[in-house]
Amino acid sequence: MQYRTLTVKMSSIMDRETEYKEFQFPKLNELLEAGWGIKEIIPATTNQNVGFVFLTYILCQQ
Repeated sequence: MQYRTLTVKMSSIMDRETEYKEFQFPKLNELLEAGWGIKEIIPATTNQNVGFVFLTYILCQQ
């Protein structure tokens, strides 16, 4: 089994016009379309004054 990691960074600031914001991650979508699957997602936040969230995806391919 092969593994790969991908970390994405997103701003935690919300759009004031909507209650939520939807994010797209082109590289992640590309890997998923190529047959990789998500094994685990590891969230990490920064200092609350900075306002970023990092999501690390552990991907696997059989």
